[in-house]
Amino acid sequence: MRRITIAVAVMVVVASLSTVCLAQGVFYGMWEEPAPERGPVPSWYGSTGLIVTPTALICPPHQVQGYVHQMEFDMKNQTIYGANVGLTPNLEVGVTRINNIQSRDPGPITYVDETIMNVKYRVDVGRWFNNPLAPEVALGVWDWANDLNRAYYLVMSKQVPLAEETMDRQMNLHLGIGNTDRDSGPLDGIFLGVELVPMKNGLLQLEYDGDDLNGALRYYVAPWVSLDMGIVSDDFGWGASVNTNF
Repeated sequence: MRRITIAVAVMVVVASLSTVCLAQGVFYGMWEEPAPERGPVPSWYGSTGLIVTPTALICPPHQVQGYVHQMEFDMKNQTIYGANVGLTPNLEVGVTRINNIQSRDPGPITYVDETIMNVKYRVDVGRWFNNPLAPEVALGVWDWANDLNRAYYLVMSKQVPLAEETMDRQMNLHLGIGNTDRDSGPLDGIFLGVELVPMKNGLLQLEYDGDDLNGALRYYVAPWVSLDMGIVSDDFGWGASVNTNF
């Protein structure tokens, strides 16, 4: 109950901020080339997003985003790696390999390796309602084949400038709701997050994934690669994300 109360309170704050902001869109305009720390990035576990949760942002067309992260849960070393591909301006597909994850089979606890598929589609509500201030909206499926715990979700993203005279200082808000096959775990219920650019080439991400609070810092050593470290469900993780066009 306490987690739900916190989530609802933050959701109200997110909604209030979104209605008063004067931003033209999320991160960058249609023809503007984004700084790497302001563009869409792959989450640690799949689709474009924060750490665990997806956002309404889409991998750009003809771009591949790859990632590899290392986690330690219950003395088990877990490796997650995969890639997302932007097929169209509104459609993204991805695949994620998770090594050493707890099996969903009944009986004694065992750990297995699983490959999952992810799909996300951006709904252009701004064009539909002729409203350039409308938030980005996306529908998606995490773990399409239900090998672990399939989740359907709807998510919105909005940019809030922290200084009216410049877009260099900004906060990006994300709010979503999901439903999982097992009615438990991340993405089951309300999830939300915030992104800040605390320094040049740096991206700070904080989220509530519906089950836990997580945080990460990404630092871009080059426009196409970031070094990532964070806390997921009270455990430390690290890795890297890359992107390339084709």
